[in-house]
Amino acid sequence: METEAPLFLTREERLSWNEDSFRMLYKMYYKALTMYALNFVEDKDVAEDIVQDMFFSILDKKTTFANKNTLHVYLYTGVRNRSLNYKKHREVEKRNLMMITDAGEDVTDDEVYAREDIYRQLFEAIDCLPARQREVFLLAMEGKKNQEVAERLGISIFTVKVQRQRAMQTLRKRLTDKQWLLLLNFFVMG
Repeated sequence: METEAPLFLTREERLSWNEDSFRMLYKMYYKALTMYALNFVEDKDVAEDIVQDMFFSILDKKTTFANKNTLHVYLYTGVRNRSLNYKKHREVEKRNLMMITDAGEDVTDDEVYAREDIYRQLFEAIDCLPARQREVFLLAMEGKKNQEVAERLGISIFTVKVQRQRAMQTLRKRLTDKQWLLLLNFFVMG
């Protein structure tokens, strides 16, 4: 018979987060939280990523909860906020894509060459990323989901997310606004 691990840890136990407790928490809430996230994002893969990210955050921070109600509120509020942030981010990407698309009408030969130069500079910046960030980032540009990237590279989803985020931060600092919009276009179209 499977023994139940304590779900709520005292502050003294915080530093030794119990893996069994985390598994039990995940098993109890994963499906319900994914369905909840689907109400906001309407994409199962995205909803699963949001919920997994929520659980990684709990595990990473070794978050403790005073009682079951506190845990419940924390999980659902966190998933709702992450879902809404995702939707806001997607709207910004769509606006940026529209700006790029609108700017592409009636393109002259000079503008084609200028755009090709922007692509070249963009990929030069990507080539300057540290090896792992570059690998993760290029796979993401190909449209691979975080889980696919993690499996392909033999790393955790958390590592994929961190490396992708770091790459985006580095590139945002290095790229011009046009290059940045073009880069965002890869993710919107992919």
